[in-house]
Amino acid sequence: MPSSEATRKSIKKYFGLGGLFAMGNNGPFTMHDVDPDLFPTIWSFIAEVLETEVGLNRLVMEELSIFYSKKNDCPICIFAHTLLEEAAKAVDDEDVKISSQARAYAETVYMATTLGEPIPDTDQLVKMYPDLSETNRAEIAIVLLVYQYMNRVVRALLGEHVSTAMFGIPRPVAAVVENENGYWFYKKVLKPILSQGMKKKGEPGITLNLFPKEAADFELPFHLADAELAGHERARSLARLYSLIDKLYNSKISKIVSSKVIAILDDPDNQAPKGVGTTKYWAMVHMPDQVFKKQLSEKIDQRVAQVLLLIDIMPDALMESSCWKKARKQLGDEQARLIVFWWALRCTLVMQAKGLTPPGDEAGTKSVTEFSEVSDKFYM
Repeated sequence: MPSSEATRKSIKKYFGLGGLFAMGNNGPFTMHDVDPDLFPTIWSFIAEVLETEVGLNRLVMEELSIFYSKKNDCPICIFAHTLLEEAAKAVDDEDVKISSQARAYAETVYMATTLGEPIPDTDQLVKMYPDLSETNRAEIAIVLLVYQYMNRVVRALLGEHVSTAMFGIPRPVAAVVENENGYWFYKKVLKPILSQGMKKKGEPGITLNLFPKEAADFELPFHLADAELAGHERARSLARLYSLIDKLYNSKISKIVSSKVIAILDDPDNQAPKGVGTTKYWAMVHMPDQVFKKQLSEKIDQRVAQVLLLIDIMPDALMESSCWKKARKQLGDEQARLIVFWWALRCTLVMQAKGLTPPGDEAGTKSVTEFSEVSDKFYM
């Protein structure tokens, strides 16, 4: 796998504020540097989806980013992508038809991932969104995957302060800085920098140099298979990330997260009830007292189970929770953070991902070679 230094150089080169976002170990991207495989892999997926253009332009992509960040209630992400949207307006024209239908389809995909509502079949989708190509629809779904994951880990590990997440400013200082004048200052200073960066159109495959020894073929599970319609390199980056879920578990996570913990959290009888108040009580009181303590004999297993549960349904409660503080103390910061990233990936790509492939009973995987004729047309 590529070095941490190579990944940071890639961030600096291709991201609008890469010079800042490539520094330290506590930014939205660099916090993944706790693992040498995860860091380049997650960066590649983010960059191939958000920093390259296939069908939708950057302005519409930023509108989708704001839409999903609002749905996921991530203040940092909303602010950051509002800045990026303003910057994109300087270099892209908005196609009103595409933009409005993209937001409408984004709502459809979001409802499928969060409430389990069905995705209409292909014929219905064409009638409902006549100005969206299959490429556009796949792009909208794959952008959601980025934000289901990133909004979850940013809220869990960085909190809501933009200054802390973007620039590493200590949280007490960030709370003071982030008043109305502070936001105005960010917009004034950062917008021209971001606009200059967006004038460079990212080409698909911008992160391939990070994986020079990678085999040409890869596979995706059926529920993610139509990521290929959003672009070959995006699908490749997604497949690389999906395969990392099992690799990380087998090499590192299994020593921390027992199969019994996973079985309890996967049990349909242990799914969260609807309603903010009842969900909070269920996550903070019922599950720890009535399930974890009774079914898990080891204290560390109980703490890890609680951490994973919060990552899934209440990520913004993780940072200040006693289970997280105790888990970090017992496991060490790197291992504790790694289980956050791993579980967030599993929640996003295994448990919740929908919208990339039409409904059906398919199972198993598809090789990318089966999609070669489809993907070629998007690069002509």
